[in-house]
Amino acid sequence: MKKLIFSLIALISLMLSFPMSAMAGPQDFTVVNNTGWDIHHLYVSPAGQDSWGDDILGKDVLTGDEDSVDIAFDQAETEDSWDIKINDYERDVYFRNVDLSKLSTVTLTYDADPSKEESDPSNYHWSGE
Repeated sequence: MKKLIFSLIALISLMLSFPMSAMAGPQDFTVVNNTGWDIHHLYVSPAGQDSWGDDILGKDVLTGDEDSVDIAFDQAETEDSWDIKINDYERDVYFRNVDLSKLSTVTLTYDADPSKEESDPSNYHWSGE
């Protein structure tokens, strides 16, 4: 009986000391706002789906340039390719087919082209590392 109790205590201790990062999903990433405008809503959905789910930011806002937020997935998640949708109360902008299994940071940028409307999707880009 003492061996069983000792074994259970050792197992629980081992589980508690296991780093939380090892329990993270392979798609976990940081979003960096480099658009120059505030992002009020941020959604992530498996690529090609029409359903966006809940706003990841909740009441938070990614302000200005270089503000960031960490996004964590369940370890059991197997999807690699994701779409990201952002909103600043004036427009929705979509970043399609981002392979999050190969990236730890996704930087969202706005590159103004004076010959295009501000809301033109080709003004918005993402880069990853």
